[in-house]
Amino acid sequence: MTSGLDKLQEASLEVERLREELFVMEEELAVASEKADKILVEVTRSAEEAETIKEEVEKVRDKAQALVDDIAKDKALAEEKLEAARPALEEAEEALNTIKPAHIG
Repeated sequence: MTSGLDKLQEASLEVERLREELFVMEEELAVASEKADKILVEVTRSAEEAETIKEEVEKVRDKAQALVDDIAKDKALAEEKLEAARPALEEAEEALNTIKPAHIG
């Protein structure tokens, strides 16, 4: 019987020690949870900023692509006009080649 009472007293002391450890762990958990919440807020803010920057970059990219497309159209038009003027240029070159130094004099 004495042995059983000793065991109960030991168990009671062990339970008390575990309660104290649990209290400490709960405090540590609360601190860790608070830190995690702060980190989550920061990560969320950073993600929102990154999304905003991404949207701005996409807008700039779209404007740049529109500009590239306009330049390509202008280039194609200029090349078309150049090709249309090429026969006249070649005729002018041929006419110049028919002029001899004696004709100038």
